[in-house]
Amino acid sequence: MHKLAKTILFGALMLIAVRGECSGSRVSIGTNTIGYLAFFTPNLDFGVSLHRHWSIHLQGKYNPFWWDVAGAQFQHRQLTASLGARYWPWYVFSGWNYGASFQYSLYNRGGILSPATEEGEGYGLSLSGGYALMINRWMNLEFGLGIWGGVTRYKEYNSPRCGKLVGQGTKFFILPDDISVSVVFTF
Repeated sequence: MHKLAKTILFGALMLIAVRGECSGSRVSIGTNTIGYLAFFTPNLDFGVSLHRHWSIHLQGKYNPFWWDVAGAQFQHRQLTASLGARYWPWYVFSGWNYGASFQYSLYNRGGILSPATEEGEGYGLSLSGGYALMINRWMNLEFGLGIWGGVTRYKEYNSPRCGKLVGQGTKFFILPDDISVSVVFTF
């Protein structure tokens, strides 16, 4: 969690510094509504325009929840942060966009399809694309898809609650990421 805190702090300071140096820059704050459907995972995205075609973004997701249904526990807990940039061919915060970011995540998921549980930390690069539909000057509806690849250090247990350690190690992964329908406010 120490690395995650440093990433978030660095990203926040960078956004503040860039906002202060760029006259005419715009700021966006949004949330991915699909994220709430994925085990009710609250999330936020902060963005600052650097230029007519470029913006930088700091995203965070936090899910501390676990559920106990009929004596079976399941969870998809996470604490995730990413810092990246987006290119907007037409104009920042409107139309098509393409992005890349560095992402770090602490996670614990299991009990969903089987009693097996995995916990660990993952980090890597994310590539994404999307479209921002302007509702009015201050509000957008954004659609996006992405892919995340990197390395994870993990431990596997045979059950979510007090499980026996059955494996651990490091592995590479490629996962779908940033499937989004977001409500975004710009100012």
